[in-house]
Amino acid sequence: MILRLYFYRSINLIKCAMKNFILSFSLVFAFGNIAFSQCEDPVTLPYMEGAESATLPELPNCMYSSYLTFASPEIFQTTAGPVEGFSGNVFRYNTILDEQMPEGIGVAATLASRPITLNAGSSYRVSYKYGMSNPEGVIGIIRVMMTRSLNDYIYLPEQENVPAGTPATFTSEPFTVEETDIYYLTIEVHLLGNQGFLYFDDIALEEIPTASVQENAFENFIVHPNPVKNEINLANVSGADNIMIHTITGQLVLSQQVTENTSRINTEALSAGIYLLKINSGTAEKTVKIIKE
Repeated sequence: MILRLYFYRSINLIKCAMKNFILSFSLVFAFGNIAFSQCEDPVTLPYMEGAESATLPELPNCMYSSYLTFASPEIFQTTAGPVEGFSGNVFRYNTILDEQMPEGIGVAATLASRPITLNAGSSYRVSYKYGMSNPEGVIGIIRVMMTRSLNDYIYLPEQENVPAGTPATFTSEPFTVEETDIYYLTIEVHLLGNQGFLYFDDIALEEIPTASVQENAFENFIVHPNPVKNEINLANVSGADNIMIHTITGQLVLSQQVTENTSRINTEALSAGIYLLKINSGTAEKTVKIIKE
């Protein structure tokens, strides 16, 4: 009896080990295909991948999809539109569970782009449209990576618990890469199974002009109080070089260098009226109208 229990336990351990090995092998195989398949020359930016060029149900040439769990062998395919909130062909992932799997199990898959050349030091931004056939559908995680190899990738901030019953478009924050090389824009999704179909479309990657990146740094720039009496406070000015105040006719009446993330400017010497406060960084600048009482 003891020998029999030991035998069955050993068999179960072997099965578990084999399952983990197969899963690891699947991940290596999937990312290996994503990172190393040089099926065509890298595309140029701006890059926009829709599903219109695909031969249904295949993905467009040089795109790749893989499943990441044994709960479902489904991968992304191309389907004809229109579908819920999408006018043309879309990339579709069926969240159906394997019939042997119980409810409440998660599924996961990746969708990878054609090869793209990115340059070190440049800034880029990713966007895509997503949605689900299930009005109550929720995507647990949407993870975007710029992949070079199995152990060499850049994670962008991920989305979590994303309501997807109504189609929406996501745009990432600017990001950079440290080395000029060929990358693959890889979208990885994790969600509960049996939620219907998950859709993606208009997957885009664009380079952001330097001035635009600098302007984005001023998005959270705060001037208070406004109207101002004797002193004005400036917040979120990190990265700026100078702050200048001009009259509405263009005359410079005050200039101050930025040394910290927050600054104070004494405005006692200014006459009552309307002024333009300018903050700059390199060639980019932001202008705010202030009123001196």
